[in-house]
Amino acid sequence: MAHLYLDGFGGKRCCLCCKNSEFETVSGVRSSYQKFPESKLQACGVAIDASGQAIGLIQLGFHDTPGDWEIPSFCVCMNAKVKSSECHVERIVVGAAARGKGLGTKLLNWAEDRARERGCQTMFLEVVSGNPAKKLYEKHGYVQETTACGRCMICPFTFCIMGHVYADTMRKPLP
Repeated sequence: MAHLYLDGFGGKRCCLCCKNSEFETVSGVRSSYQKFPESKLQACGVAIDASGQAIGLIQLGFHDTPGDWEIPSFCVCMNAKVKSSECHVERIVVGAAARGKGLGTKLLNWAEDRARERGCQTMFLEVVSGNPAKKLYEKHGYVQETTACGRCMICPFTFCIMGHVYADTMRKPLP
């Protein structure tokens, strides 16, 4: 799974308060996932190709699982306290070779099924401004809001250094 993180998130940060340097190395990804409790791992869906290689994953957060901010190495601004009626899509990544083939849709559908099983009425996620995946989320009914991080470091200096001004929260009601 480490290669997926490097492929999907390597070098991306939404603002200066992110501390994801461990997620820029294979050993860092492994180390961070080893810190996850079992309840967190059970909320992770992994797509595998015919050769057994991980080609996509989605990590969910619920009110009774620890959030990313409670586990070292994650972005401190892209977190949210999750209500019992909500499911937080903490991460979704599709490997470059699998993009554009419907895998993102399958992962989102899997996530919605898990959320409904737990009685959730709403799903939400954060997406870095300008990320092309935002179109996929909109196609699946997610609507843009502003995060608490929202514009925490919005200034020309941050944009010049990081390349992204902020992350947006997108929310979707579950039928």
